[in-house]
This record gives sequence, structure tokens and C-alpha cells, in this order.
Amino acid sequence: MNTPSPRYVASFILRAIVSAGGLWVATAAGADVAEPSADPRGDEEIHIREVFTSHLPETMQANTLRLSIHPHFGDLHRKDNLRLSSGVRYGLTSNWEAGLETDFFLSHGLGDERFFKQRGLATAQPSTKYNLGDGILPGWDAAVGADLIFPIGRPPAELTDGLRHYGPWVTFSRRIATHRGLRVFWGVGFDFIEPTHLAGTLEKGQIRDDNVYLNAGAVLDRGRLHYSFEASVVTTRGLGGAAHDLLTLRPGIIWEIPTKRDTREKSNWIVGGAVNTRLGHDGTDIGVSVKFRYNLDLKRLLGLGPR
Repeated sequence: MNTPSPRYVASFILRAIVSAGGLWVATAAGADVAEPSADPRGDEEIHIREVFTSHLPETMQANTLRLSIHPHFGDLHRKDNLRLSSGVRYGLTSNWEAGLETDFFLSHGLGDERFFKQRGLATAQPSTKYNLGDGILPGWDAAVGADLIFPIGRPPAELTDGLRHYGPWVTFSRRIATHRGLRVFWGVGFDFIEPTHLAGTLEKGQIRDDNVYLNAGAVLDRGRLHYSFEASVVTTRGLGGAAHDLLTLRPGIIWEIPTKRDTREKSNWIVGGAVNTRLGHDGTDIGVSVKFRYNLDLKRLLGLGPR
């Protein structure tokens, strides 16, 4: 198992606390405590890989427990193994949430590997987010958080980059007063990278050195439809290593699918699509991503909440 040592995990927790505290002290001395989110599910509900990847400030309602399942159907024609991402998020308080996502994989039999010959866990991603309210910038809701991504076990090289990622970040968002369905956001974050002994495959334009990023965009909420646009600039400059830059532009749309019996009720299924344009040190890459995800109130599923 290629899991981090207890010392490394302890270091991650300490750095997450220090990073959040440092961002707080640097930008928010005396910030007000945020009120509970208007949406008990929080903003991560529409966070989908390659469709909408920016963090937004709203956190889950206290004691809310959410399960998400994300099958990577594109792996059926691009890889020998099919990934199934599953994650849980929990509202620790009205301002603080934590989560854990893992990637399970199995060989699907449509490539070079026979069905179910390979199987196991590929990656794990613990994360946390704390909502700071609007005391940093008047009118702007803010949050700090951190993500840790690392390979586990011995996944095939096509399913991992063979690196550990530690990423603290801060994000800001506000709704437009004249159009409450429209919100704009921006944020800053770091990706501190450590190699592992595993072989991996880098995605087009991916940077394998420590980097810092600035992202900005907007989300237009129209009931179950969410129109999004993200722009991000990533650079290694000033952090040592080779000088690499990456610009990503991503317009997308997310639809919370209603149930058949009642179109006013959500089915828990979400479908999202986006056009990804990346301009980096190794050229330009343009692609279309379509993703499905299933979100569920885990307490209700286990009979621990109201039905």
C-alpha cells in the first residue's frame, strides 16, 4: 500500500490548520462568523471533475451527511480500467465541512486487460473547508480549505500521476444585487507536490512541480440548471523548478435531473458538460467533458434522518 505515513498525515493536518490560520490572519483579522448556508447541501454539490472544479464558499448545514458516486464512463474507450469515484461529505458545524473521496477501479474487458483482472483503489482525497463569512471583503462570502490527493495501493500508471498533492486555497464569491441568480467568484491556491515510487501518467498540460494558481468565473443558477464559466492561470514561477504556465478556460452547464413521477423533485442524478481549453508549456488542448454524478443524503438512506 502506497499510503502516507502517520507522520505525513499529521503534517498534512498541521499544514491545513496553519494554512487556514495564516490566510485568516493575513486577510481577515476580526472577520465575522458566517451564517449557515441557505442550501443545506453546500456549494460542493455542483463540484464535478472537468466540468466545474472551482471551490465556492458555502458549506453544508451542520450534521448533514452527503454521499456522491461518479462513474467515469469515458474510461471505457480511453483506458483499460473503469474508475468509480465515491465520496462522503459531512457538516461538522454550520461553517465547517470535511470530506473524503476515493477512486475504485476495475478492468472493463474492452481494452487490453480482460474483465476484472485488475481491480482496487487508485487514489484518495481528504478535504476540508471553513466558511469565513463576509468579514474579509464586505459583500464577498469567503472560505479557506485544503485538499490532499495521493495514490493508494498499486494502481495502473494510466490512473495516477504518481504524485502526492497538498493544496491549501482561499475563495471569494458574491451574488449580483440586481440578479440574485448570478454569482461571481475568484480564488487563490497552491499545489505542493511530492513524488512517490509509483509510475504515473501526466494529463495534457499538467504541471508536476509546486505551483500557485488564480481562478475566477461566474455561475448562473436557473432552478435545476447551473451555467458556469471558469478561467484559471497556473504558474510555477517563484516556487523553484522549471518555469511552466498553464491557462485554462472552461464554460459548462450542470443539470440536476428531476424525477419521472414529479418534475419538481430532484432525482439525485446530476449531469454536467463543459468545453475545456488548455494552453500550456506543451501546447494547446481542447476537449469536451460529459460527466454523471449521483448525490444522496446518506443519513436518510441509513434511516437516520427525516424521510
